[in-house]
This record gives sequence, C-alpha cells and structure tokens, in this order.
Amino acid sequence: MTRFYYKTILSELVKDETLDAQEVLLNLINWLNEDEVYMFCQDEYDVATNTAYKSKHDGLVASKEENNND
Repeated sequence: MTRFYYKTILSELVKDETLDAQEVLLNLINWLNEDEVYMFCQDEYDVATNTAYKSKHDGLVASKEENNND
C-alpha cells in the first residue's frame, strides 16, 4: 500500500467520525517537525498564522522589554 492511501484512509476516518479530527490534528502537529508545520502554515493558512505569530511575538517582546525596565 502506498503512502497516498494512508492519507486517503485517514481523511475518510475523520470524515465519517471514526477518528476525532481535533485529536488527529494535534497528533500530526506533534509528530511533524517545526519546518514542516511552518511550510504547511505558509501554504494553507498564511494570513491567520502570520497574524497570530506577530501578535504573540509582539507580546513577548513587550513583556521582555517591560521586565528589563523594572
């Protein structure tokens, strides 16, 4: 069986609710390396993920600056 079929089978199991979509997603995110997740985000969800990244990054920078000024 080729790998293509595993993607199809996994997709079908999620669609027919044999597998929980959220659980599958979280397991895939945990299994993939950071570069693979980054590439997926840029290809499929660039606006949402880049906006969230910027917001989180800006918050971390502001927090570090605040702690350095104390």
